[in-house]
Amino acid sequence: PYTITIPNLNIVLVHAGFVPNVPMEEQTIQTMTTIRNIVDTSTTEDKKEIPWASAWNGPQTVIFGHDARRGIQNSYGGKAIGIDSGAVYGNGLTGLILPERKLITIPTPEYCPVGKD
Repeated sequence: PYTITIPNLNIVLVHAGFVPNVPMEEQTIQTMTTIRNIVDTSTTEDKKEIPWASAWNGPQTVIFGHDARRGIQNSYGGKAIGIDSGAVYGNGLTGLILPERKLITIPTPEYCPVGKD
């Protein structure tokens, strides 16, 4: 499966993320495994890319990875939680304890220097 749903916690886990405002059944495999950014259409000015998670409004909370350069993302009102802390770069491996939503990180050795991936 490309997602894991935890119904009693209203949580869905995915490798990378989703396109906001697109029904789950219409999300593509490519999106779920590669997305990091979307184009901000909230203004008429130059369109800039923003983290997809910053525009996610649910209904489910999404727990995702695939964005080590941004690191832990936990400032989106609890609707999207990014747990990719960059273990491959030596920044620790992060997990999320549920239902408490407590982030934990354990040390990791550096495998791939930043910028050399």
